[in-house]
Amino acid sequence: MDSEHQLYAYAAGLRFTDLPAGTVESAAALILDHLGCALLGMPLPWTRALLTALADGGELTPPGDRPGGHAVGRPGALPPGIAALVNGTAAHGFDLDDTHLPTMSHPGAVVIPAALAAAEATGADGRDLITAVVAGYEVMGRITRATGLGFGEKGFHATGQVGPMGAAVAAARLLTNGTPGAAGSASLAGAVGLAASFGGGIKAFSVGSGNVKRLHAGRAAQAGYFAATVQRAGLAGPPAAVAGKFGFVPTFSTDPEPAYHALADGLGDRHLVDEIYLKPYAACAAVHGAVEAAAALAPVDGDRVDRVLVGTSRRALAQNSNPDPSDVIAAQYSTEYSVALALLGGATDPRRYLDVGTGADAAVRRLAAKVTLRVDDQAEQSYPDANGAHVEVTDADGGRRAARAAVSAATGPGWASAEQKFTAITTGLLTPARQSRLVGAVAALADGGRAADCLTTTTEGTSHD
Repeated sequence: MDSEHQLYAYAAGLRFTDLPAGTVESAAALILDHLGCALLGMPLPWTRALLTALADGGELTPPGDRPGGHAVGRPGALPPGIAALVNGTAAHGFDLDDTHLPTMSHPGAVVIPAALAAAEATGADGRDLITAVVAGYEVMGRITRATGLGFGEKGFHATGQVGPMGAAVAAARLLTNGTPGAAGSASLAGAVGLAASFGGGIKAFSVGSGNVKRLHAGRAAQAGYFAATVQRAGLAGPPAAVAGKFGFVPTFSTDPEPAYHALADGLGDRHLVDEIYLKPYAACAAVHGAVEAAAALAPVDGDRVDRVLVGTSRRALAQNSNPDPSDVIAAQYSTEYSVALALLGGATDPRRYLDVGTGADAAVRRLAAKVTLRVDDQAEQSYPDANGAHVEVTDADGGRRAARAAVSAATGPGWASAEQKFTAITTGLLTPARQSRLVGAVAALADGGRAADCLTTTTEGTSHD
């Protein structure tokens, strides 16, 4: 069996009882993080614009007698695929959702919305949801590893391009009730074969106006769910759409010899959900080392700073240098802006990025203009598994301060970290009682709690309509 079909066989055969306790905890932590990020992103302008467009097009019509889905924090049933679209967009709406650093992709905002939509449609329990999420992350991450980082450096957005395939696996497992053996493997291959043609996303957003990035995750989640439903109805895609002739990996990889072995090497030894970085800062993960180093030097008096030197990776220098961003996503992708914000003490408040374009960020912009980037050998060597940077601040009187930092997912996401972040970003959106109930609903998944409770618990008590 070739490596692509070994991956499908593994994803189809995975059972909750196969998962170590730490992996179950990681998956639950990522589901909680997803819900928190979606609650934060739901009232933002780009998510509201999507909801308006869907309403105008009649696509928010409740599904009647058919099982429906829910958008996080919004009452009323939706068609499941639309729920996946809305939740994925909202979760990616502040660039605070989880990241797989080795592939520089965001699996949570893609895989989890599709899995939740399928879980609601089938009445799945929490253990089935967790297992589907683990399988979806595994497939998405391994396909991206096999493809390599080159296509992202060329300008494709891995989350939008590869995401439909991971989402399709998670949704297909739930929609087929985890069909085992060859039939289950074939159903996943067929769903991925469709989803491989549904991806999309380029990084033109990085220089603004770029809020289309939020839709990359939502559309990928919707596409994966759609692929799984179409496959179940009898229309399957090419069975070797990942590694076969003209498959995704050979088409998108920039390496003469793509890493096909990454599709199957070490399956089951360690799960990808255990390698996920929970983002504490609402900026591109490639600049997080620089933000953390700058935060260690905060607060500074920006008007007394003469210059700021940031040593970073070559990719961050090429992709994330923009001293004068025009909108929110460009600022979140900008090393200069994000470092300046961190130096002024605003690193941990995602809402500070909403000041871009309003004039309220004048002090940040003045300091960002003083930031210079260069390649740092240590940061380059550790990239992408650890995003590191060195930040040096020189004051007008010649005084210097410096800090070095690196971020990684070496310890996995962890429930405690996810709960702490969830509480921080949902305060003001949920009452404390509702926060507690939602945390409890996610914690109960591992004991077989209803998967749908994770969504329905969010639909009351929010501060946005």
